[in-house]
Amino acid sequence: MELNQETVERYSRQLILNEVGLEGQTKLKNAKIIVIGAGGLGCPLSLYCCAAGVGTIGIIDNDTVDASNLHRQICHDVNHLGTPKVDSIEKKLNALNPLVKIIKYQTKLNRSNAVEIFSNFDVIVDCSDNAPTRYLASDASVLLRKPLVSASALRFEGQLSVYRPFELGNPCYRCIFPDAPDPSLTGSCSTAGVMGFVCGVMGSVQAQEVVKQIVGLDRSLVGKMLVYSALDCSFRTIKLRSKVEDCVCNSNPKSLQCFKDVLFECSPPLMILKDKERILPDDYSKMIAEKTPHLLIDVRNFQETQFSNLGYEKPGDFLHLPIKKITDSDDISAIVSNINTKMSELKDDCNLIVVMCKRGNNSQKAVQKLKQTDLVKQFELKDVKGGLLGLKDLIPDSNIFDY
Repeated sequence: MELNQETVERYSRQLILNEVGLEGQTKLKNAKIIVIGAGGLGCPLSLYCCAAGVGTIGIIDNDTVDASNLHRQICHDVNHLGTPKVDSIEKKLNALNPLVKIIKYQTKLNRSNAVEIFSNFDVIVDCSDNAPTRYLASDASVLLRKPLVSASALRFEGQLSVYRPFELGNPCYRCIFPDAPDPSLTGSCSTAGVMGFVCGVMGSVQAQEVVKQIVGLDRSLVGKMLVYSALDCSFRTIKLRSKVEDCVCNSNPKSLQCFKDVLFECSPPLMILKDKERILPDDYSKMIAEKTPHLLIDVRNFQETQFSNLGYEKPGDFLHLPIKKITDSDDISAIVSNINTKMSELKDDCNLIVVMCKRGNNSQKAVQKLKQTDLVKQFELKDVKGGLLGLKDLIPDSNIFDY
């Protein structure tokens, strides 16, 4: 590595560290990392790796910048709305350090392109927000014998671990999580929420572990998991189990086909109710316009109702019952009594109860549970297919769809 004036000035504060020095800085310059995701984790991770002088940074992302990204995805701003995230992050990184080469992959990572892309890089960095991608990144790490630095952030919590499954005793992601979670039971940033600073903390620590892998510092998170809680302002390090004997990573796999496939596409909407038990968005918007009598039950949680209020209902024909209050109740008789009271306040000819949620999944669960009570003998119970989002463009002059 040539120690010219620009190099010395830019990296002087880390060049003087014994753990880095000229040798470590040269390793950073020659290193190539591939970052999966240009979002909440990928942005701070890429910024710090770029600032540290990692020579080549590849970015995989097929998404465009949305206003809801801006509170945590700090490489993007209002000028980038609607543009590909890989283009936005490239501009940010080039402005920070033009000595670093940025390679963009505006594509969706999948089993057919993962090996080809990852083969060109030294370290795989998982900044994704879904389980199938994490399994895919781990499988490629095993197959290509490349270290994987994987992090996640949700609500007020974060997790981070480093996987080197090609080394004796070190587990892969499948060793720790042998079975993929049920997509209907797992949350995401869009459904469960996340604080931006949690992404900042986890992305920064993730960059720390990437640099340590490149420079060769021994004290890393291999075989451990770092757990962060913003609410407690605490970090805990958990020792992970050793490599599982019957895991596929122990069998010297030759291709990704050796690994159990995890569905990459988003899970389809729940189909609990029959079509005749559901109301199409078009039909429900007509009911609103025609003022068809019915009791509307909103089963979203309290936080969701705060920024998306059902403002079109008339007084007396609306009830808020969070989904957990319905599905997790040991004694649903109080809920039934409350609904009966509301129905008695409406017109005599009203016998319809409509259940609403954000997407049309929890509303089905609520209708299913309520149909196990005596309500089904007195009233017609239906939900709105697609929920509030299905009505987004159908109810005019409404500000209830701000998310």
